[in-house]
Amino acid sequence: MICASISAFVGVMACFFADRRVAVAHIVTAVGGTSAALLLRGDAPAATAAALAVVVSTLAVVTRTLVLRASGAESDALTALANRRGFDEALDEQVRRRDAVLSAGLLDLDHFKPINDTEGHEAGDRLLRQVADSWRQQLPPGVLLARHGGDEFALLMPGFSGPEALAVVRRPCSVVPDVSMSAGVAERCPGDTAAQLMRRADLALYQVKADGRGAAALHPVAPVG
Repeated sequence: MICASISAFVGVMACFFADRRVAVAHIVTAVGGTSAALLLRGDAPAATAAALAVVVSTLAVVTRTLVLRASGAESDALTALANRRGFDEALDEQVRRRDAVLSAGLLDLDHFKPINDTEGHEAGDRLLRQVADSWRQQLPPGVLLARHGGDEFALLMPGFSGPEALAVVRRPCSVVPDVSMSAGVAERCPGDTAAQLMRRADLALYQVKADGRGAAALHPVAPVG
């Protein structure tokens, strides 16, 4: 039992914290060493050593699979940006810091659907990857860019006031000249929940679209008192 516990512990820890090659090396060493020790003792049948090897290897594979799924659960497979889940979790964490300045933005690619309809989804996917790669290079440290869904992106900007966040959002517009973008920005008001902050950014985005697209706008902050 002690040998089995040690082997299982080594396998699980290797799968959690090491890359694939290192994890495999740790598992092979642990299983091989434990099996050899059991066989050398002479009081454990070979079937026991084989069963131990199977159990530890299976446990390691399952653990590694779960780790890989968990690491990808918050990232968008197409663009390698954070996905909506990752964005929402980061937003919730920032909103809990009640006294900190925080702004958020929503960005839409203008007239994206016709690209998919006329040139195909592969062309649309290439454009989304190009935009994601170009935009993230223009962002200040600490700003989170996420693919919110479809052709909509989101920005989380801790420490940025509304006007500063608006300038941040406008920065990527010029790096992909063939792509028109509409954006809405909101600075958190006292008492805003995460949903309320994003709703205000969405209202600003809606107004930009109603005014003809291709611009960025800041949702006005209601005066205190």
